[in-house]
Amino acid sequence: MEEINTWLQSQTKDYFQGVELFEKHHKNKMLARHFRNGRPATHAKKLEYELKKLTGISLSVLFGATITQEKPDCVTLAMLPEIIRQAKNAVYELFTAISTMHRQLFELGESNSEDVVKQRKGLIEQRLPLIQRYEQIFLLKEQYFASGVVPVELPLLLQQQEETVVPTPPHCTTCDLEFLSGVELMKKKQAVMVAIGKIQNRLQYQSLTKGDPNPMPESPLKEKLEAKLNSLKEDYKKILQLIDQKK
Repeated sequence: MEEINTWLQSQTKDYFQGVELFEKHHKNKMLARHFRNGRPATHAKKLEYELKKLTGISLSVLFGATITQEKPDCVTLAMLPEIIRQAKNAVYELFTAISTMHRQLFELGESNSEDVVKQRKGLIEQRLPLIQRYEQIFLLKEQYFASGVVPVELPLLLQQQEETVVPTPPHCTTCDLEFLSGVELMKKKQAVMVAIGKIQNRLQYQSLTKGDPNPMPESPLKEKLEAKLNSLKEDYKKILQLIDQKK
């Protein structure tokens, strides 16, 4: 990390050199792409903050000055503002959905048949807006941890995210499931169970994880989630029946 320390202590802090260092030492490729495509005037402070985190040493040691700690190093989830807890949930939900689509693209293989090409195109088009929103919410969330101030853009983005039902595994017909092997059925069972749990948590706690009861109020979004939940429960029953038949 010596080269990062050198960059941080330099007077100029060349933005694009900093981006190269971030790409070299950080695993978050989406955030790296965000910096690469961003403008220095807008993203320089955020880039510097992320590189400081990568050094893993005290800022006072790094710069030879006393840094006032505005907030404790370890902040429990309960201590965070509600809007930031919502942002963390949204980031997790989006990351999970993006990862699922990435795996589905991989499982499609490299065939150029009409059906596979159509499925591949659909997944890519569905994934792109999720990646864009993930990057936006993630960066605004991290901006809060850097400054202690909730970005004004964050509530609107979270409202848009709340109104969007993140894709869950597609509805399975009995015909589709019958062609799956025992191992594939077990994987499908696990995926459906996870999806059911997430929707139940959103309906009961308005969060992806369990917490204090906070039922979702009546709304079009609640109706969509309940319909999706019923569909997934039907799929789960079909999968269990087919697993029993293959024993």
